[in-house]
Amino acid sequence: MAIESASSEHNNGFSSFSELRWRPLPDEKEVIRRVAFGSCSSQRMPQPYWDIVTVFDPDILLLMGDNVYGDCEPLPSNNTPVDPIAVRKACAPLEQAYRDMANHPSVQGAASRIPVFATLDDHDYGISDANALNPYKDVARELFRDFFNIIDLPIDGVYRSKTWGPKGQRLQAILLDTRYSRSPFRTTGDPTMPFEPHQDESFENASDTLSEPKRMLSDEQWAWLEARLSEPADLRVIVSSIQVLNSVTPFECWRHIPAEQTRFINLIQSKSALILSGDRK
Repeated sequence: MAIESASSEHNNGFSSFSELRWRPLPDEKEVIRRVAFGSCSSQRMPQPYWDIVTVFDPDILLLMGDNVYGDCEPLPSNNTPVDPIAVRKACAPLEQAYRDMANHPSVQGAASRIPVFATLDDHDYGISDANALNPYKDVARELFRDFFNIIDLPIDGVYRSKTWGPKGQRLQAILLDTRYSRSPFRTTGDPTMPFEPHQDESFENASDTLSEPKRMLSDEQWAWLEARLSEPADLRVIVSSIQVLNSVTPFECWRHIPAEQTRFINLIQSKSALILSGDRK
């Protein structure tokens, strides 16, 4: 997995989020006994759940995406090729969403007491239901990195993994990125039931110009996931920002790319894995 290091200066056009003092993740030798998890946290709403989670004093909090709601503004229709400066300007609402969340006292209190391990989803990725074609994805990745004070990330997304505890009590947390390299879903034209599963291995939307296999994860992320699953663990918690097993929803989930859903399920069948997902509809 290729890694991009984040410099202390954050040379990305945004200021750092110094309002937050994140508690460091536990040492790899520590035993994790209590895990909290959640998703879909709008900075526009009251934040009492941060206080409630803090009362339970978890060893770690897994954030599964939509950590803020700050979709970027539309780019000019004639903006081809995409101007990086215009993209950064368009993502000012996303930066402000993070800023508002960072300034909330309950968030600050929880961040200082609970180690947080996070991935992102569409509303902190810049645009609702976005995929690999999202023009904001690299800016969104930078803001995510800065907000959570992450020192390194893969160059093709935000997927990450950590393992804690000795043999017999070893917990592995795997956070997937189901956005950065994902193919467009097959659309229906009905906003109340927007997606349906692809039926073959080529793009089927009229706007698609390439015929190629559809993917949920990049080849690099698949290889990384297989390597992580080969590591010793007594329990693996795998976080997908969108639902994995839901077989009926017309909203975003793995079933809309059946080959990738089957590949994932087959890969984890014998791995003592617990799946957590966000983006509940």
